[in-house]
Amino acid sequence: MMLILVGMWLFVGGRAEGGILSGAWFTPDSTTVTVLSVTPRSPAGQAGLRPGDVVYAMDGQLVGSPNLLDQELEMSLSTGHSVLLDILRAGRRNSVWVRMPKLPLSTKRFLKVYAPIRAQWDQMVSCWEGIRSSYRATRTGVYTKEEFYAHILEAGNRFQDIRNQLIETVIPWESGEAWREMGRAKELMEWTALVMEEGAQQLGKTSEEGTIRRRMDTVRKVRSDVEKHLTMAVRAMGLEQSDFFVETWPR
Repeated sequence: MMLILVGMWLFVGGRAEGGILSGAWFTPDSTTVTVLSVTPRSPAGQAGLRPGDVVYAMDGQLVGSPNLLDQELEMSLSTGHSVLLDILRAGRRNSVWVRMPKLPLSTKRFLKVYAPIRAQWDQMVSCWEGIRSSYRATRTGVYTKEEFYAHILEAGNRFQDIRNQLIETVIPWESGEAWREMGRAKELMEWTALVMEEGAQQLGKTSEEGTIRRRMDTVRKVRSDVEKHLTMAVRAMGLEQSDFFVETWPR
């Protein structure tokens, strides 16, 4: 039986897998970080994290959003660090340790590169979704055009920063499908950053529905391509096998 070990992004808006190491799903698009589901026998499951738990701090630092927690949790685990989560359960405070499973050296090398690239992708998607939300808020009169233009400028700068970081990121010359797929994903992410930046600028210039719909479709297509290659890279490393944590989790 194959069971994908994922976090908050699987089946949420069609994004690529997240939470590969933690095995925890969080409620999406919320300021309150609530555990939606936990993969059995994953690090989160072994730690005792339960659906309905509200995570309010990680290693003593307040948690800002589900997206940020997912990124920080995966980054910490991928570098071999255990994480202390402070939670509220049925109104009572509690703490759980999410410990790093023992991983093959090849998997550790892969995750060391994959984790920051995945974090950059999550930032790009979050920035684009923020632009879409601001556009809708401007159309309904919640935001002024000036506020929307300021958001477009800020987002454009962020897309440029992420693209520059991606260009400077070097994918190791490793053999295997996982590394090839991650290289393809990184190249597509560089292109997608440009597409998203141009799309944001276009939203600020036109209100013509056909033009906006075509731009949205373009972004949706390149997003799908990136997510496909990220997913294929993860699967090529065998990180979706149901017995992965059963075999490697220290008993």
